[in-house]
Amino acid sequence: MDELYFQTQINIGNVIKRKRSAMHLSQQQLSEGICSQPLISAIENGTYMPNALLLFQLCSRLQIDINETFFRQFPTNKFFNDLDSFCRNQDFNKMNEILKKMDYTLKEFNVPELQLLNFFKVTLAFRTHKGFKKSVLDLEQILNLSYYPGKRNISVEERLLLAQLGFFSRLNQNFIEAENFFNLALYNIYKVNTYSEHLNVVFLLYLITISVTQDFNAFKKNALKAITFISENKSHYLLSSIFYIIWQKGIETSHMQDAKRAHEQFILLDELFHEPLLNFS
Repeated sequence: MDELYFQTQINIGNVIKRKRSAMHLSQQQLSEGICSQPLISAIENGTYMPNALLLFQLCSRLQIDINETFFRQFPTNKFFNDLDSFCRNQDFNKMNEILKKMDYTLKEFNVPELQLLNFFKVTLAFRTHKGFKKSVLDLEQILNLSYYPGKRNISVEERLLLAQLGFFSRLNQNFIEAENFFNLALYNIYKVNTYSEHLNVVFLLYLITISVTQDFNAFKKNALKAITFISENKSHYLLSSIFYIIWQKGIETSHMQDAKRAHEQFILLDELFHEPLLNFS
């Protein structure tokens, strides 16, 4: 398992141990009705990572503000900004350099940061064909640091990882599993309180996936929803890639008028923003 994963286990365990001690609770008292005392010990020692439901129960009993403590929103430090910039520009050598230089043992990541970092690592592995299988193995486990079935308030980082899982299921020809992952990734996405351009990536991965399985009219309907969502949030990121997919889908299915209009939009956006095409094909 990635060293970042273990570092997060230790951070969570330390927070729980400090708060439990401050409230003068024994491990047995904290565990009552939630889990076993040995499990509390393992969490505090950094040898066991609680799943999302268990973490919420422990934080509730300890009166820990879980959002403030573990779920800061959208890191803005240079490390993540550089990764995002190089990923957008498909400069995978620079991405690799940053990840190699980063001393994971000295930096404390919270859960969303760990999930976002894993998104970049899996993207890099997929595009460079280096260590891809290993990086995917950790994907679902890192997602489950905060996500659980039935969760309603899904973070941007969780949506990114769910979309990646859906996309990779599609690559393995498991279209039902892919649909299930994307249903989760897109759940209430139009009602998110805080917009992030990472949500554009979720839509792009979804459209690439359904371009294989849906007829043109159904695909076009979903593509227009994505375009509307991105445009209403005053973003252009990945719009050219989306119009490119519509253009190609239109040609493949002989919807030439739609293909022509999509091509015109693609050319216009390309001339305006010179954004690298991201089609993951």
